[in-house]
Amino acid sequence: MRPKLRGKPRCRAKEGPALVFVDNGDLDRETRVAIRQQAARSGCRRRRESYKQREEENIPAVISFNGYETLRARYNFDLTSLSSFTDIDLGRVGFLSLQNQPTPLAALLEKRSSSFLTHLPSRYGSSACLDDAMHCLAARAGKLLGSPIRTTTLFRLYTKALKSLYTALEGHLLDVDIYCATAILALYELLGPADENRWIQHTRGAIKLVALRGPDNHKTEFERMILKIHAPSVLVDEQYRKQSSIFASPSWQRFFDQASEAEEDTHSGFWWEFFGRACAFVPGILKDITALFRDPACPQYKKHSLAILERANRVHAALHDSHGRFQQRAPSLVDLPVGPESPDRVRLRALFIYTTITVCRVLATFARSKVERAASETEAQTLAAGALLIERAVAELDPAMAWHLQQRNALAHVVIQTRDRWVDDVDVDVDRFLAQRWMDLEDAWQARVLTEAFGES
Repeated sequence: MRPKLRGKPRCRAKEGPALVFVDNGDLDRETRVAIRQQAARSGCRRRRESYKQREEENIPAVISFNGYETLRARYNFDLTSLSSFTDIDLGRVGFLSLQNQPTPLAALLEKRSSSFLTHLPSRYGSSACLDDAMHCLAARAGKLLGSPIRTTTLFRLYTKALKSLYTALEGHLLDVDIYCATAILALYELLGPADENRWIQHTRGAIKLVALRGPDNHKTEFERMILKIHAPSVLVDEQYRKQSSIFASPSWQRFFDQASEAEEDTHSGFWWEFFGRACAFVPGILKDITALFRDPACPQYKKHSLAILERANRVHAALHDSHGRFQQRAPSLVDLPVGPESPDRVRLRALFIYTTITVCRVLATFARSKVERAASETEAQTLAAGALLIERAVAELDPAMAWHLQQRNALAHVVIQTRDRWVDDVDVDVDRFLAQRWMDLEDAWQARVLTEAFGES
């Protein structure tokens, strides 16, 4: 269902474009004016064309495999080999871990999996914004692997891709090619200098598109694949901004149930289930904890704390219930790997372990007895130690998996490092002690990880 537009459109001259993906200081005022003028001339035409393009499976009318083959030959790179890089929810952390250990690059490129990138060859030629984004990413990836591509060429292609995206945004915002191009440009930034942090700017644009599209505009496999790479970043950004998740709404919950049932692969199907039934509710719990502890004089402190505890217990139960049913079809997600794992299993393993660690720390804060708090902290410590052990164990066995765990294991390190204080408990002024302990943890996590990844540059 397309959103209805009401009232007078806002003035772009006063308020700027509806979705700003990159505030590119390299574009001068004349270029920006030219982009807007071109968008104004082509807006009506694009709106007419965009409604014709959208079909049940979002397949372009003219499939140009030859065009994609030309692109691959020009930059000596196949974009579908970047599938390992589509599972990034902390862009700067992921890049730095790759930069510090460049040897897994070849292993990452060899680790093929199903992702939205597998659709790119058949979609080449469907729109200028998507084609330009493909050229942009292929050039950077090719240069990264040693192809003689000039930096000036990268800049020219990037500027062209941005112009195409801005022009497309003035047309039909729900166009799946815009959605895809935004994801591609986020990958482009991920492979570039980490100090620029433009990855988060494109990712923020993608997050806005996720909310705008809603569950009703993720019906095809291609759309769901794009959502799958953005959804974890949405949750992390919501945690950073202290917001409840859009995914906790009933309409999104129905979507996750349907997406899980539509998957034939066990790991991929359970990913949607874990994400919808458990992970989607964590940002709201964390938001309410912060609000409660920032106001210790709250007259309904006990009532609110019990409500938080009840919600955390529901998430914890959902995680273990899903994991129990998963183990009827595949090995446990906390077991040490015995060989290289599929990307979908790696994603699912990380989703389960890190979400459970977070919820255990919530339970270790709000449980009503020392015994219950100690049990939750023991589970958090066990999972954190296991995550670090798995990372070390697969360093040679599966470098791609080790890289994915490494960029997320900051949480495991923090849990291990703060063990002494969390194992300790008191009998006097318990609520104040537990509140301060949680806030110290939250402040450290915000400063060391979330601000680093999602802070404005």
